[in-house]
Amino acid sequence: GLRADQVSAEFPIPYVEMGSHQLSVRMECFTSSQLLLEVSVAEDLRLKDPVALAPSRGNLLLQGVPLDAQVWLNGEERSRGSNRFDDLCSGEYRVEVRHAGGSFVADAVVSKDLTTELEVELLPALVFAGADMSGLGDSDRRERAESRMAEMFAAIERFRIVDDSDEKLSELLAAGELSPGDFAAVAAQGGERGQLPGELYRKVTNALQALDSKLMATLVYKESRLGLQFHLHVFSDKGPYADTFLIDLDDPSQLERTAALLDFGFSPKSSWLGIKAVDTRMREGAVVIDVQAGSPAADAGVATGEAIAAVDGNPVGGYRDVMEAIRLKEPGEQLELTLEKEGESSVKSITLGSSPTLLPLFSRSISYNAAMAAMSLAATMNPRSDIEQISLLNVGLALIHFNAWEDAITYLRRVDLGDRPGINQGTVEYYLGLCYESLGYRVEALEHYRAALEYESATLESNDGPLIAPRITQKVKQLEGTP
Repeated sequence: GLRADQVSAEFPIPYVEMGSHQLSVRMECFTSSQLLLEVSVAEDLRLKDPVALAPSRGNLLLQGVPLDAQVWLNGEERSRGSNRFDDLCSGEYRVEVRHAGGSFVADAVVSKDLTTELEVELLPALVFAGADMSGLGDSDRRERAESRMAEMFAAIERFRIVDDSDEKLSELLAAGELSPGDFAAVAAQGGERGQLPGELYRKVTNALQALDSKLMATLVYKESRLGLQFHLHVFSDKGPYADTFLIDLDDPSQLERTAALLDFGFSPKSSWLGIKAVDTRMREGAVVIDVQAGSPAADAGVATGEAIAAVDGNPVGGYRDVMEAIRLKEPGEQLELTLEKEGESSVKSITLGSSPTLLPLFSRSISYNAAMAAMSLAATMNPRSDIEQISLLNVGLALIHFNAWEDAITYLRRVDLGDRPGINQGTVEYYLGLCYESLGYRVEALEHYRAALEYESATLESNDGPLIAPRITQKVKQLEGTP
């Protein structure tokens, strides 16, 4: 009952020494068979008895693969967007998933008659183009610097690090297409926001394209008697804008902060209650001074003048405790407030809403290029969704940080948040007006500022404010030349 391809042909084994031997018969996609040979006289052997090999195949299921992603198994490209591969030969596989938003690489073992499941988490690539150590001096300091750099990049979890161990990057560095020494001029500019010269930016973009990446970092030694000081430069594919940070590699706390700065975690939405409160010397807790219309707090009946005495049964010392409790919860979770007013107490259970998370325009604790890479991934992975819209808005804000007004306009024009309490299309119109005003286009700026005024509840920063209207009213008067 065996098929011809399941039966071995007679085959010779040249000169087998006397004694006991174990023979392993193997064939791709079949289970191995072990034979015990007893040889009494050293001689050439010919195996005539057939050896039956049972088929050994299994399946591979990749969870979380985008429809337009490319999948490679052991270097062979498979169908685009497929996430299930049936009837694979048993064995080890190098799984690679590539997508505009990031990539994934892992090893998987397919076993006979089983389905191996693998959770795919796409990570954007961060290219570490090396360090310029000119002037660093003795080899011991160089080795220490290299060790600290490796430690810093190893702590990054949200990006896949591409360093000189990558064949493509190594070739670019060897060919002089990219050199850490090229970035010394950026360090000489000083400040936190530099700009790459045209030719250097061309090299960066060519390298990023060749390496399927949107983000690059490099380090340049800064001569100093105080520790191992380096300028860290971070670039992205969004323009020739550089984040520049001065760090001391001998300071563990700075290594930790810098790794966190690069390892930008973007959550497009945060929990939202919809109140403003203040601390007073009259009592413990926080006194509510404003409840935003349409907010979860308003829907639950929270009123101004009430004091928040406890959250989820835990006494609060002030408004900071309330905000921390909100921060630790996800949108949609329940929050229990104990409220007091005029000697009476009540408990309200509130379902938290969500507020878009917006980047501050200026912060020393953010790499805006790393933020743009993370938010571009979020937009790519969530097409035609609220997350995509919030992500694009944040890319625009990051470009405003670099005074890249025209590039910011390109992204802001793609955003449509509609009319909702807090962060809405009025917020977008405000930032468009700001860009046009900064470019000197008075008519266009007025057009967008007036459009923003049509959204009465529009806010900046978060759903809780501040309101845009007072700020825009003043800007419109200035641009119109009215007192």
